[in-house]
Order: sequence, then C-alpha cells, then structure tokens
Amino acid sequence: MRGSIFSGNVPPVHRVFTTSIAIVVVLVTKEVVMKVIAARSIMALAIVGMLGVGAPAVASAKGTTTTTTTIKVVSPMRAYEKALGAYKFARASIGHSYQSAVQAAQSVYDASLAVARDSAERSTARATLRLAITEATAAREAALLALGKPPVRP
Repeated sequence: MRGSIFSGNVPPVHRVFTTSIAIVVVLVTKEVVMKVIAARSIMALAIVGMLGVGAPAVASAKGTTTTTTTIKVVSPMRAYEKALGAYKFARASIGHSYQSAVQAAQSVYDASLAVARDSAERSTARATLRLAITEATAAREAALLALGKPPVRP
C-alpha cells in the first residue's frame, strides 16, 4: 500500500487534503440528493473536521525543524551605559567591602582597648588595627587594579 493515506510515509498535510477530497468524491458519486445548503454545510463540516484533525497532526509531525535566531542590536551608547553601570556597581561593592573590613577592625580594636590593662596591650591593639587596615587597603587596591579602568565613552 505504498502512497496510501494510511501509510506513515506520506506527509500529514497530504493525508488531510486527500481525505477531504475522498469525502467530496463519495458525496458526488453516491448521488446523494440534498439541498444545496445542506450539501454545503456537510462539506464545510467535513473540511473543518479534517483540518481540526489534520492541524495537530501537522504540528506534531516530525520533519525538518527551523530555528530562528534573533539578533538584538544594541547602540554603542546603550552598551557604554550598561558597561559603566556595571563598573560603578563593582567599584561601589569594593568600597563597601573595604569599609566593612575597616569597621570590623575598629570594633576589634575598641573591644581590645576595653579589656587592655596596660600600655603594652593598648599598643598591641593599635598595631593590630593598623595591620588590619593595611590588609584591607591592600585588598581594595588589588580589587581595583583587577577591575581596571572605566569603559570609554563612544
């Protein structure tokens, strides 16, 4: 049964239209006596029914798939604004990290001074504070160096 409407080798669209034509041929060849309006309504229902069955069959048919790629064009100024916003955000977060480290070191220093009994302990607390601030500064400078220069305006 090669080429039959029931075989799997025929495209679904071909099946829909072949079946619709077969219904028309059956109605004409049987010489069904109907009024013109009744015949047209049956034909319309048959076509709608075939398309109702055929449309999902066509949609689910495995065939060649096409992929549409959308390319979004961004103006140079818009790209610059986005890059500048990202740069400012990164720079601000580096600054916040530095401030948090300094505040934490200051809190430790204040706690150390509260329990210090002599000048040696106070001196050690100050040295620890300076070291923590120096480390925070070095970390901030390294992060800023890694961040690089701000984007150039187009």
